Amino acid sequence: DRASFAVFAESVIPISEDVEIKAALRYENLENDSSIDPKLAVRWQMSEQWIMRASASTAFREASLSQQNASAATINSITDYNPDGSAKSPAFVGVIATGNPQLKPEQSENYNIGLIFNPTKNLDFKVDYWHVDYSDLITVENAQGKIADDPNGEDIIRSDAGLLSSVKVDYFNSSSVKVKGIDFESIWKISEQFDLNFSASHFLSYKLT
Repeated sequence: DRASFAVFAESVIPISEDVEIKAALRYENLENDSSIDPKLAVRWQMSEQWIMRASASTAFREASLSQQNASAATINSITDYNPDGSAKSPAFVGVIATGNPQLKPEQSENYNIGLIFNPTKNLDFKVDYWHVDYSDLITVENAQGKIADDPNGEDIIRSDAGLLSSVKVDYFNSSSVKVKGIDFESIWKISEQFDLNFSASHFLSYKLT
């Protein structure tokens, strides 16, 4: 178990009839760390049909108790290698993910800009471009990558006959991840009882260091 404390404040500031600013601040205190994360958002009613919105914020997330302490086993398709380096046919083997009590909290910087179009009162379209820059992202090692790097490493478990039986992987903090994408959503209010909703997301890039 563990204890944490957080407090959050938010204010909506009308700049004019058409422009509104929302400012927020969150303070979080954990047993081993703390963080202050702000958010600033702007909403501009350009016309009766068009709205522009944008936001910038930071975020903070502590590793879960499971990621720090637990072990979990799954069955994955893994390609092993022969002594001469050639690949064998893929086989299903156990992948054991082990918790890491030394995990640091992950942090991110988040940016978003979007447009809302309301051609009628019952139909709207929303499109948003977003960019998230993570640091110390909490992730888990890749079992296939560990096999390719060292087929006989200490985390590669084999039977007495040399057959691959399982791979041990650990949670860790990667140095950085930058993700960019576009979201689209449309809602058509058919009647008071029914809405028709369509949404789609497209990743523009995903860069992991």
